[in-house]
Amino acid sequence: AREVEVGPFRRFVAATGHKTAAETGGGGQVIDPGAAGYRTDPKTDWKAPGYAAGDDLPVTQVSWTAAKAFCDWLGKAGGIDARLPTEAEW
Repeated sequence: AREVEVGPFRRFVAATGHKTAAETGGGGQVIDPGAAGYRTDPKTDWKAPGYAAGDDLPVTQVSWTAAKAFCDWLGKAGGIDARLPTEAEW
């Protein structure tokens, strides 16, 4: 029903120590106009997506795996039935 926001994701990381793929894999993906595609930027992850991302904005630079871990944590920590949408729902 809604995006995962930076603030709640930050609390999840603080509580669990979760590391995203961008943090462990050398950076996040950014658009590379010169190559008409994407490239890995080692300075980019969910904490530093390349623009000012306030706590009330959707978190970016996270994989499906990180989003799923967040939903699982939210269910356990907050008693909220949180899940990712199916492909058909998306």
